[in-house]
Amino acid sequence: MTNKEKILSLAKNNNGFITNKQVKAMGLTTRYLTDMLKNNIIEKVKAGLYISTDYIPDKFYEILYNTSGVFSHTTALYLYNLVDRIPLNFDVTVSYDYRGSLQNNEEVNLFYVKNKFHDMGITKMKSPQGCIIEVYDMERTICDIIRNEKRIDSELYVSALKNYVKHKNKKLNILIKYAEKFSIRDKVASNIRILL
Repeated sequence: MTNKEKILSLAKNNNGFITNKQVKAMGLTTRYLTDMLKNNIIEKVKAGLYISTDYIPDKFYEILYNTSGVFSHTTALYLYNLVDRIPLNFDVTVSYDYRGSLQNNEEVNLFYVKNKFHDMGITKMKSPQGCIIEVYDMERTICDIIRNEKRIDSELYVSALKNYVKHKNKKLNILIKYAEKFSIRDKVASNIRILL
């Protein structure tokens, strides 16, 4: 197997994506990526990230690649099938001190939180195209939309809460734990109580 074939094999195991870091970890130079790019075997997605031309790009994976962002709010609602409307933009939460590429991305709606809340409720899941992405769990997402109710479409807000209450995997004890940490316990409890 040639080095280029090894790179493509690795990309195949990652839904077509390959990174500079992965190529270097294989003990190869990124010169191979440059050659593959020139020969239209791969395409550059963003700095350090490439995709095989045989694959359809995964926007969810691309958006978060090499950032500290986490999918949240309406994007997370969509990923959990709590709403059926595909988001026009990606909702991503970052910490207040974040300074990075997502701030200049017109496809992203940024939400900022204190550092102590940023990692709370992060989970990994597969994107609709099968790449592993980070997203807040359902309970954190419900707290986030209640906390940011004014920034959420009212129809999506109501639909998400109704669907969460009916969801077989809901964890009300975790929801209340998060709500207490965000100091919105009463607001969360009243919203959920109405729908139970």
